[in-house]
Amino acid sequence: MTDALLDAIPGWGHRFGTVLSFSVRRVTDSESWLPRYDGELILTDDGGEVQLRLTLIHVTGEWSLAIGEAIAGLQILDTKEWGYQADARYHIRDFEEGGIDLYCRDIQVEILEGDARYTG
Repeated sequence: MTDALLDAIPGWGHRFGTVLSFSVRRVTDSESWLPRYDGELILTDDGGEVQLRLTLIHVTGEWSLAIGEAIAGLQILDTKEWGYQADARYHIRDFEEGGIDLYCRDIQVEILEGDARYTG
């Protein structure tokens, strides 16, 4: 279990926050030429000071999100050692309330600042 992606972000109180936006788009995988779904999840901390964009590569399985709901325990878990399939490498979840629950093959975390901040 690791929250290393979130722990590395200065000022991010990753135990609390809100989902501002979630989108999924169908793309063609450049290696397999098969369709896959990539996602973008935008979160903010409780005070609205820090915003994160999580780019989720190859979102798999069923997923659930509570848009605009408080996230009480955000975690990004590396499932590599659990023996899951490669497409389910990361498990993004809210371990307190269940407001987020999804899997993806790869993830990129970006702090949104200045003009890049989400405004709705």
